[in-house]
Amino acid sequence: MLPTAARLRDSREFRSIVRHGVRAGRSTLVVHADLVDPTPPEQGAGQGSAKVGFVVSKKVGNAVMRNRVKRRLRHIVRDRLTSQPVNDGLRVVVRALPDAARQPRKLASDLDSAWHTCEKRLGLGASSPSSSSRDASAPGASKSAADPASAGLTSADLASAGNAR
Repeated sequence: MLPTAARLRDSREFRSIVRHGVRAGRSTLVVHADLVDPTPPEQGAGQGSAKVGFVVSKKVGNAVMRNRVKRRLRHIVRDRLTSQPVNDGLRVVVRALPDAARQPRKLASDLDSAWHTCEKRLGLGASSPSSSSRDASAPGASKSAADPASAGLTSADLASAGNAR
């Protein structure tokens, strides 16, 4: 079971995360995530910790199947929250799709993949050296002309660019 402090319960929080956060979808689920400022410690312990909520609609199946999917997702998320460091201001909504009931073995891998994608989109994930060099350049800026291969230019592109001048 997820600790009470790690559960999303307020419908306004769910709505805010789904509308304003980032999203990553997989075949069995969709993960919505957003960052909020962690509550200062003097305002209450556990208020700023990462929180997770689940949405499992009737399209997933009958009540037995929906509850089974929720239990599986809670178990996977609990293990993730305890085994890996998670940002205190992270808020996550996991929305199960109908395939979650049909392909339960894919839930863990799909959740990990979508969670990681959301963290990267929020700027929390570890970026690779190649992506950090792309992030440093201004939007729309081209690669350095000193290395045409890194810009993805072929010799035909270089020849046509030389003729255009």
